[in-house]
Amino acid sequence: MKKMLLAAVALLFTLSVAAQDKCEGEKKCCKKAETEKKCCKAEAEKKCCKAEAEKKCCKKDGGVVVLRIEDMHCQKCANRIKERLAMKVQGVDSLLPDFQQHTLEVRYNAALTNKDAIRTAITKAGYTPVNYCKCGKLDYAYLIIPKEAATQETVDKVMAIKGVKDANTATVRRSLAVAYQKDVLTADQLLAAVQQAGIQATLPKPHVCEEEEKKK
Repeated sequence: MKKMLLAAVALLFTLSVAAQDKCEGEKKCCKKAETEKKCCKAEAEKKCCKAEAEKKCCKKDGGVVVLRIEDMHCQKCANRIKERLAMKVQGVDSLLPDFQQHTLEVRYNAALTNKDAIRTAITKAGYTPVNYCKCGKLDYAYLIIPKEAATQETVDKVMAIKGVKDANTATVRRSLAVAYQKDVLTADQLLAAVQQAGIQATLPKPHVCEEEEKKK
């Protein structure tokens, strides 16, 4: 009887130890699983942050400028501008010309260049770009001026005219391009104001594109 009692006690002790070991093992397993869960969450957040950072970086580095270039008439003009930018400006990704609207959309890497550098290079190539607005509130004028008047002083005088939003000159074409508010000025009023500012500006002759003529 005594032996049987001792055997039962021993069995209970063994079962108790086994149960305790099992519980301890489950605790360790749960703890490991929780750690892995946190690790996975942290890794996911890390990847997410990295993706977000890359997204912001791309957004920051990507730039676009749309210019109105009245003296850009055909693909030959666009090719000249493209060649000039390729030689003088690092970071230009693509050009999208619209010959009907006389606009040029330039996409570029903002970490390597900027709008002013692009505009300067196009001007030095012999064209007269001004900033283009898709708002529909601006109109654009293209005038002929004396070669010696293609200066920053002329630009400053034109910019002082009420309603003018942007102006640029090009020596090669003896040109003055102006972007102005059409609810403030008419084309005739602008021309008169430019002349009153002491600038000998005249309207250009109708342009005949040699490239278009060859296609006919």
